[in-house]
Amino acid sequence: MKAFYGIPELKEHYLARIEYHRQMDHLIQGVGWQSNGVTKGCAIGCTFENYRHQDMVDEWDVPLTLAKLEDCIFEGLPKEVAMEWPFRFTNALKPGVDYSMAWPKFAVKMLERQKRYAKGFDSVCKAIDQTLEIYKRWISGEDITTNEFRYAAESAESAEWEWMADTLIEVIEGEK
Repeated sequence: MKAFYGIPELKEHYLARIEYHRQMDHLIQGVGWQSNGVTKGCAIGCTFENYRHQDMVDEWDVPLTLAKLEDCIFEGLPKEVAMEWPFRFTNALKPGVDYSMAWPKFAVKMLERQKRYAKGFDSVCKAIDQTLEIYKRWISGEDITTNEFRYAAESAESAEWEWMADTLIEVIEGEK
């Protein structure tokens, strides 16, 4: 994959479209794309003028996971920050760069952050470490099986439930 197929003008075309929709107040959270009389849409909608994440793959040669992350982050941001997000995201992509490892690298950063908050919960930290190890192997070029990902996800989910159980007991026992 090569972002924007290595064509800087393609990136500029989409940046101009995004800026147009932002200036026209077409960007809106909670709506994929509507063009029946009033054109409005989310990050994906205003970028591609439809609500189809696959267009990021087809038109930009960028992984689908990045389209879904851009959209998810847009929806979660405070409105004033969200309105700038599609431009920031698109502007950060460099034509010709292969972003196929962006998702696992992002996942590692998120897991490392989560681990800092899980200190003292050994089962959670262990599950995070297992998942981190799999992502780091993937980033280094190793083939990871679906079963390895599934096992790590199941371990993480079990640890999270254990953490919630312990935390609820802690809260209950602390009540007077």
